[in-house]
Amino acid sequence: FTYDPRREDADGASAFQARGTEVRKEIQAFLSRESLLTLVAKRSLPADPAEGAADGGDLSQGLADASKTVTILYTSDTGHGEECAKAVARQCRNGGYPTSAVRCGTLDSFDVGALASEPLVVFCVATAGKGEFPGNGRGFWEKINARKGDISLADTKYAMFGLGDSHYWGKGTEDSRINFAKPARDLDAILEQMGGQRLIPTGYGDDQDVDQYHTGFGEWKGQLYSRLGVDKADAAGAEDDGPVKPDEVIKVETNQLRGTLKAALD
Repeated sequence: FTYDPRREDADGASAFQARGTEVRKEIQAFLSRESLLTLVAKRSLPADPAEGAADGGDLSQGLADASKTVTILYTSDTGHGEECAKAVARQCRNGGYPTSAVRCGTLDSFDVGALASEPLVVFCVATAGKGEFPGNGRGFWEKINARKGDISLADTKYAMFGLGDSHYWGKGTEDSRINFAKPARDLDAILEQMGGQRLIPTGYGDDQDVDQYHTGFGEWKGQLYSRLGVDKADAAGAEDDGPVKPDEVIKVETNQLRGTLKAALD
């Protein structure tokens, strides 16, 4: 269109006027370019249908590999859960997952509302106090409880590893039985309730085992790495997610030793 206000002053015609010929020329030029691209594409495609199917399979596989992502979330007051999570992250990166497709962080750093868009989430959940979530996971636990009826995890797979001490409240006592890895068991139950699909059986690391939590973690991670196709990789790579923080630093950051007595009394 062209605009000329003098047309309105002269004979009351519209100030806008279509330049039909030029528009048609531009459309024809566009269609010509599209036809040329189509011709080039057809000449590039294989004539043999079987060959085309094979190429299509390669393309599908390539897209599948490119879309592989895993999110690893942990909560820990002592660093043990963090250590396990970062070991999984390293194994995935060294096993073929794109570096940017492997995300590792605390439970509280993750948006609960984004869970439904995650294809795979790995949880490493430690235990604090009397079966409580550690400081850097309590916010996540409160939020997921508040929204468990609003979010469907039907398209999300997950794997859960819980850490605890089966004798923390005394060997064979009811308190020890109930509170052993309770945060992991509680989160596992709520994820299942929301429709999440368990990738492998939930694993547990017990400080009472010969190698403490490492015993259970070794068994569980072997199953996980096999399912993820990274069991042949060497995880002795760089610390991409940073070193595990000392206990004292974690306790200060998570406010573990501040206000807990008052909260218990209240």
